[in-house]
Amino acid sequence: MADDVYRPLIAGIDTLEIGYCVDFYKLSYDEWDSIAQAKERAQATLNEKGMVITFRGINFEVQRTGSSRYKYILNNDDIQIKIFLDARAGTDFPELRIVFRSAFLWRKGWKEAIKIVDDWVSNWAVVVEVKISRIDLTVDFEGKLPIFTTALREVVTRGRKKTEYGTYTRNTDGKQSSGYDFGYGEIKCRIYDKTKEIIRSNKKWFETLWEKNGWEKGKTVTRVEFQCRRKIIRELQVYTIDDLFIQVADIWRYLTQEWLTVRKIGDDSHRTRWPIAEFWQIVQDAISHFGKITGVTRFKQLKPRYQRVERQARGLVASMTALAAISLGENKYTYGKRVVRDKIRNWLTDPDFEAEVEKRIKKYGVMKY
Repeated sequence: MADDVYRPLIAGIDTLEIGYCVDFYKLSYDEWDSIAQAKERAQATLNEKGMVITFRGINFEVQRTGSSRYKYILNNDDIQIKIFLDARAGTDFPELRIVFRSAFLWRKGWKEAIKIVDDWVSNWAVVVEVKISRIDLTVDFEGKLPIFTTALREVVTRGRKKTEYGTYTRNTDGKQSSGYDFGYGEIKCRIYDKTKEIIRSNKKWFETLWEKNGWEKGKTVTRVEFQCRRKIIRELQVYTIDDLFIQVADIWRYLTQEWLTVRKIGDDSHRTRWPIAEFWQIVQDAISHFGKITGVTRFKQLKPRYQRVERQARGLVASMTALAAISLGENKYTYGKRVVRDKIRNWLTDPDFEAEVEKRIKKYGVMKY
């Protein structure tokens, strides 16, 4: 790797997607009509950007098209909102999906940005559950992009393919390396030259953030970025916004100490026993910028959620009642209900059923609720 000194400049969340499960909307007919008319005008004028409206005190462009699930998509420089009209308390999927823009997260700070949007949504929607769909954790370091060996032997990662060390991609800009991609699906890691990338993405405002922390114009900035999707977020026991606030340091610890490490090439046949490279030690130490470790670890088991299980049970009980009622008396519902009620009562008094419950209590009790 390149002989360079790495110094953290900024750390935070660069992309965030949150799903809100809505029990009902507190929107008037006029508010819904305003969104609908804006979409119709955008379609009529073939306006690719959409038509501007003020929705709950904030300016948005209503897109001319929706998506397969979400009828309305609203955009501005801070967030994107996707709205599903039929509030079902998240029975099938979140009725609201909000994507936080990078500039908004860095301008306000990711915690404050989330609080602003969360408070704003609560004014016009009754939310029963929040589902965090994507988090991109990022640290920018002053220092040149490290140069790895051709086969990237020093990178040890828990990629999810059958190969022991997962997948990787080496990106080049002409003859020079411009970055590396590791993993796919639920977790991805990118290590790349951010000073080159902001020229292509026109995000020169990052330079202002770096300068506030002592960066000198012209020096290279290397970004280490992890993208986490919903499954791994749940396995890391982040179920609510409060969980994210408290446990973001634990996520960085897992990603940089367990899921991916960069090591000094050694003679041991087991690469996991090679010493951690100095560059990656600095990456791991950046955990101090995310807060305190709480000791949360990754659980691969599917965490049982009471509300979800309750919904499933309700559907199964309804099916049992219907099947029992088909061949019974004139008042089919009454007789079907009686059969199922007696069956459930027998379960609850059965010692074998009690033992089964005790097993689940022990299993679920070790998991964070």
